[in-house]
Amino acid sequence: MKLYIKQKVFSWRSRFTVTDENGGVRYMVAGELLTFARKLHVTDGAGKEWLFIREKLWTFLSRYELWTEGAYAATIRRDFTLFRPHYTFEGSGLTITGNFWEHDYEFLMDGVPVGSVKKAWFTWGDFYELTIDDPGLELLLLGAVLVIDSIGEEQAAAAAAASH
Repeated sequence: MKLYIKQKVFSWRSRFTVTDENGGVRYMVAGELLTFARKLHVTDGAGKEWLFIREKLWTFLSRYELWTEGAYAATIRRDFTLFRPHYTFEGSGLTITGNFWEHDYEFLMDGVPVGSVKKAWFTWGDFYELTIDDPGLELLLLGAVLVIDSIGEEQAAAAAAASH
């Protein structure tokens, strides 16, 4: 199964869609305005919330909780590294490996690939192709892509602010 995530520039506070292989809208993603912690709601066309992502405040490095259908599912945190970003998936048994700067990475469960992400370059906004080998992990993998993109946005904004 493949999902396509097309985000507009500055999309954290706006809305965007996640489509399936046939171009049909699978999920709607909406960020909350005017909150201290970043929050994303992932719903279907009928408005049912399938995934909720909440940034944890007051942590040294970025940390986000994923909630599926109202229940805690996992935490994704950015690890301290000097050169290459690395992320840890807590509470799910998943690991993430690859080149995060190039947005080319894969998800492993007990060392076995269960999904991958590739970013399309030279598009207006961000466009990701998420391949999911295990449909039972669809929401966790989608959440991970959204979190990793969000952390990248945070770092780019911080770098831009520091250069002025």
